[in-house]
Amino acid sequence: MRLLWHLTTIFVWLPWTVSAAGAMVMLVTARSEVPYVLSTIHSYQERFNEKYNNDWVIISYRSVIRNHRETIREIVRGSTVMFVDLKYLGDFLKYPEGTDTTKVRKLRNSTPLKSPWRRLYNSVYSRHFTRFSAGHFFNLDNIWSSYEYYWRVPVGSKLGCDVNYDVFQYMEDNNIKYGFSLIQKDNMAMHPSFLHEVQKYVENPDNEMQPSPSKNNFNFLIESGEVTENNEWIYKSCNFDAESEIVSVDFFQSPQYKHFFNHIDSLKGMYYETWREAAIKTAAVSLFLPSEQVRFMDLPIISPMYGVFNCPSSPDTYIANRCTCDANIHQKAYKFGPSQMKAVQMSQSECLSHWTSLHSNN
Repeated sequence: MRLLWHLTTIFVWLPWTVSAAGAMVMLVTARSEVPYVLSTIHSYQERFNEKYNNDWVIISYRSVIRNHRETIREIVRGSTVMFVDLKYLGDFLKYPEGTDTTKVRKLRNSTPLKSPWRRLYNSVYSRHFTRFSAGHFFNLDNIWSSYEYYWRVPVGSKLGCDVNYDVFQYMEDNNIKYGFSLIQKDNMAMHPSFLHEVQKYVENPDNEMQPSPSKNNFNFLIESGEVTENNEWIYKSCNFDAESEIVSVDFFQSPQYKHFFNHIDSLKGMYYETWREAAIKTAAVSLFLPSEQVRFMDLPIISPMYGVFNCPSSPDTYIANRCTCDANIHQKAYKFGPSQMKAVQMSQSECLSHWTSLHSNN
């Protein structure tokens, strides 16, 4: 469950220096996730960041992290750490004007979501945070003025192998604006009307942003070549995992993205349904970014909290990168906290296969 936060202050324990690439590794944590924070940071620092010394930005309640700050400082020794203190019921995390809160309560009580998705996404808190992280987060100039790229890492995840190249330099050298490492097929009950609203946005002749599906990744959003009798698109429901994205910040600060987010925000589907950050970002990326600027970053991320994994099957790659993950756990059951999950290996993911089929000739 995500809690409600508000940016109030930033405190830095190491001398402030901006990394050469203007890049940082970002972790956002709620109180319930604190037991997994140290192991997550340790894994990404040891397997990747100690080679490149990018900054860390830790976003949480100050009180939540207080007892761990010295340990975190030691884990990321050599990198600057910036802690963003977020407080409950902030200006960025509240109902948008005109929201029918009684309607929200009734719809939440009748949602068809089952555990663990109901526990993770059905609270008012998670809806506020979705709205914040999908849009208003990118208006915080006191963070983004210093960075061109960020890698957001999921709390509870780890790297199953060493990452022996600078992912941010790779993004810059190849002009990649959005890199995804994990991808999931979402429950349609979360967003039954979402694609219909996206279609109306695209087909609106007065839309000044003029998204161009024919030039971008539009076909990733839909079941290939299928429409209803009323010429409505059919949602594929495959979404890039927003909690493991590697991003050029200027895309989310662009006029196109802000216009799209503001339109989606005005519909209040994050409250009346359960539209997720991942769905909103995936739609925007697919409509506005040229195909060559979106890339699957084949990184060895193990994210048991969400049941998704990426582990190399090549023996040579496995040995060369000191891998410890298990490449043969697809569809095997396991327990993470209170949740019973089934592992989905990226190499066998329906959604990644869908992506690959659309880009095999690129």
